[in-house]
Amino acid sequence: MVTNELRPQSDARPALVQNEQGAIGYIVAWFLGIPASVLFLIFLVRGCN
Repeated sequence: MVTNELRPQSDARPALVQNEQGAIGYIVAWFLGIPASVLFLIFLVRGCN
């Protein structure tokens, strides 16, 4: 019997790339001078996605 854990997930890679792009956006904003506390508040308001 094959479980879901053993099946390859075809949509896992695009989700990972999207998450990385979001993280890069926060890093760029931080480098531009936005305080980390403000970025954390934005992260919480957006629903921790």
